[in-house]
Amino acid sequence: MCHTLSTIIVCVCVLQKGGVASGDEGEGLPFLLQYVIFPYEYGDGQQARSELWVEPQHGVITGYPPGVQYLAGLSHTHIAEAVSGW
Repeated sequence: MCHTLSTIIVCVCVLQKGGVASGDEGEGLPFLLQYVIFPYEYGDGQQARSELWVEPQHGVITGYPPGVQYLAGLSHTHIAEAVSGW
């Protein structure tokens, strides 16, 4: 799901999470990925800066919608590297 606020673009994705020991904080909670794009003028053209937030910060992705299979099995520390190709 994406939403635009003025010129800022916010995309949110909820993915199933596994790899968390029973009783750990965040057990049963999905991953929430929030990808924000901040366009701005620089010189003669448009540039963009982006940020990615991933919560919670433990576990691995076990479920995913079509189109993001490349995220399967990744931990929160590797999601940002994989998403940078978006």
